[in-house]
Amino acid sequence: MFEVILDNRDGTMWNISELITSITWKTSRIGKAGSVDITFVDDPYWRNESFRFEVGNIVRVKKGETPLILAYIFEVSEGLDRKVTLKCYDQTRYLMASDHYVEVNVTATEVIKTLAGRLELKVGDLADTKYIIPKISEDAQKMMDIICKALTETMTATLETFVFYDDFGELVLKSLQDMKVDRLVLGDNAQVSDYSKSVSIDNDTYNYIILAQDDKKAGIRNLYKAQDSSTIAKWGRLQVYDTVDEKYNVEQIKQLLDARIKLSNRPTRKLSITALGDARIRAGSSFRLQLSAIGVDSDAVVTECTHKFEGNEHTMSLEVVVRE
Repeated sequence: MFEVILDNRDGTMWNISELITSITWKTSRIGKAGSVDITFVDDPYWRNESFRFEVGNIVRVKKGETPLILAYIFEVSEGLDRKVTLKCYDQTRYLMASDHYVEVNVTATEVIKTLAGRLELKVGDLADTKYIIPKISEDAQKMMDIICKALTETMTATLETFVFYDDFGELVLKSLQDMKVDRLVLGDNAQVSDYSKSVSIDNDTYNYIILAQDDKKAGIRNLYKAQDSSTIAKWGRLQVYDTVDEKYNVEQIKQLLDARIKLSNRPTRKLSITALGDARIRAGSSFRLQLSAIGVDSDAVVTECTHKFEGNEHTMSLEVVVRE
């Protein structure tokens, strides 16, 4: 069973687990705050006269001993049937605020520390991304977008993916390799009740990459290119054109090109899965996926995750990505 604690932030806490009719917990791997929608019946015959729920209050949700989310109420909806729905977000919601960030020679980890510090958010373990970003210059941008751009640039340069999220009240950063759920296999005869699939070269697949760098002293723009002739012959020329800051040297640009072509020159296979719930799974998690009907037997990374709790039923809907 799950436990839901409502914290009025004045020293008063309420265990409202017995009132709950449904819980929907959502996480995304990139760019969105974790959220939980909690629906309960505000029974006047049960409730204490001092019981209240307000925007800004904190909710803590656990399933058994497994913490799911610590979140803040952003919206309260009530109806004639006395059903109340609380729309709540974790700490990363506050990173949707816009700000500026200008710095040279920083890591994505340092970007997170600085921006979280500005908002006085609670920070837990942050993996050291190590890669030095030569320059970041952002103005009037969402803090979350600034962080995501830094992590994307790190991934492009190093081929290592990091997952940034709120872990029950603390901002954490983990390598994707550390997000694998041990000994979990979903698919054939194991929990999955439905799935749909797609194979695409329509988004984020490129076989011709151009990086441009301005040489202000010489008044020219230098172009650096990488391509794969074999996939160009199969799919046509899928081109992307980006700029790099003047602080990048030629060797760094070549490393970026090599990493980008390795990362982008392949189709993306996207799967939508409905399965029995497993509270260990969140966006960024990975597990073994086996679906023999469509020839899948590989690790899958969760990009979107929705858990639903209704009565004693716990199901989850997952968007996962596997690469060919």
